[in-house]
Amino acid sequence: MASISPTVFGTRERYELRIFSLYMSSFSPMLGLNLFSSRAVSHHDRVYVVEAFCLLLRRLSYPNRWFDLSRQFCRHESSLCRIFYFMMHIVLSKIRRNLLFFYPTGEELQEFANAFASHGVPDTIKFWAVIDVKKHQITKPTMNQRAMYSGHKRIHCIKYQTLEAPNGLILHCSVGDDGHRGDGFVLRKSGLIPFLRQHSIVFGLYRILGDSAYPNNDVMLSVFKGNPARLPPHASAFNNIVCPLRTSVEWGYEKIIKYWAFLDFKKQMKIGRSGIIAMWHMAVFLTNVVTCAKGGNQISTYFNLAPPSLENYVIRVIS
Repeated sequence: MASISPTVFGTRERYELRIFSLYMSSFSPMLGLNLFSSRAVSHHDRVYVVEAFCLLLRRLSYPNRWFDLSRQFCRHESSLCRIFYFMMHIVLSKIRRNLLFFYPTGEELQEFANAFASHGVPDTIKFWAVIDVKKHQITKPTMNQRAMYSGHKRIHCIKYQTLEAPNGLILHCSVGDDGHRGDGFVLRKSGLIPFLRQHSIVFGLYRILGDSAYPNNDVMLSVFKGNPARLPPHASAFNNIVCPLRTSVEWGYEKIIKYWAFLDFKKQMKIGRSGIIAMWHMAVFLTNVVTCAKGGNQISTYFNLAPPSLENYVIRVIS
């Protein structure tokens, strides 16, 4: 690892060498993994943990074939595939629960509300996150095509519901739903509203900001629906304030595709043949890691609120 220059490392893995070093040194011991220990995979494969992490990042960072990677890693394509899914399974088994919902503290919720208030949101409304659904485009399946087809975007896709915080972290990512499902179905299936109501002691005073497809209730507020020219003055004023804030969630999706461009290559996103949902969850987690390691991103800069340190985030997401 010491022989790899930061420039070469950045072009291949889309990672700065400093970020990768921080990630490996802080995250691997908490997984109980020694960087230079050998791990047994199926079919008698043995791999160093550091090599497996490099393969994981290399595969997700850009569209590539196992044949191309076999030359770089000096392993057979089938062996690389097994190692890739093996390492991804280890990481997701540790973080999956907190990836579905990363529990913020009461102090962080107040900081989030203050960040929204600094952009003109009334003090009586305490927003702490923005909710939206990401449509991840996949290749056209050979079976059950209608189930994966989104008539709105006219693509075959998997839908993920996310919560984006003002500090740039993705606090919640759903398990993934068929592309033909509406945002309301994804919200009900995720169980997010009942979960927040069960923890009303912490979230009782705060609200989530959503678009007009989401309901208005005790945990969530949506923008006013309709022609802006025909809305009442108070509705237009509210939309003018919160709509630019709501669209900030798209910046988080852009970061996922930017860092992990393999997910944007729809010809490789095949239902039943690739771990699409697992790779997306892995990319969400790694995007949060990059955000913490860099000390922020476009969203945190916009809201002027820094994310937690990398060590703090990793400790909390694993616990």
